[in-house]
Amino acid sequence: MESRRSFAAEFAAIGILTIIGGAYYAYNQISFLSRCEKASGTVVDLLWETVTDEDGTHEYSYPVIEFTNTRGAGGVTLAKGRVGSNPPEYEIGDVVNILYDPQDPEYFYRDDFWDIWMGPTIAASLGSAFILVALLISRTRDYGS
Repeated sequence: MESRRSFAAEFAAIGILTIIGGAYYAYNQISFLSRCEKASGTVVDLLWETVTDEDGTHEYSYPVIEFTNTRGAGGVTLAKGRVGSNPPEYEIGDVVNILYDPQDPEYFYRDDFWDIWMGPTIAASLGSAFILVALLISRTRDYGS
């Protein structure tokens, strides 16, 4: 019985820490959104990167987007997308709406809910799941004793 409570407490702690991390990530995204500029960019290249992990070797395509920076350094900016995919999500010539930091134009997100909010959403969901499991563990009766 005591080990179950300890296990539930550990799950709850992991959940709380995950939610705190997600809240910090969300705060950073809100800060970015308060200072960002919108632009329409064009995919001018696809960079292929090879990643090796425990599942083997994989290749991912990252779009290189060219857009006009209205502040900061000014002029045309080339920036590599943050998220790779295979098959490629974009083709050369595709138009992409982005949000970028005018002081650091290479720091950008696609103007898309999931590109901006995926991290905080996953953290909040995962943290909530850990807390729910902790509650279920702590509420179940020990019928074996």
